[in-house]
Amino acid sequence: MKKELEVPVLISPDAVISFKHWIKMIGVSENTALAMLAAGNAPRFFHISPKRIGTTLGEHREWLASREEAAAAPQADTRMRRRVAGA
Repeated sequence: MKKELEVPVLISPDAVISFKHWIKMIGVSENTALAMLAAGNAPRFFHISPKRIGTTLGEHREWLASREEAAAAPQADTRMRRRVAGA
């Protein structure tokens, strides 16, 4: 059986993603996503309708890039170290 050629789907950065679709994309629970949103650790969301919020694909991609940059940056070691007796 022949393998089908995978063609990348090009979607406009202005395409709107609903909040529920976004949480499925990133693989977190709704409660975790709401906490991320409240903490400012999520893309910018706006009202699609009175009861539905969404973001754009471009905002999502920028948010992902910022998380990748933060993960790549060297982090300070904030773990507490035990004092060695006699030191």
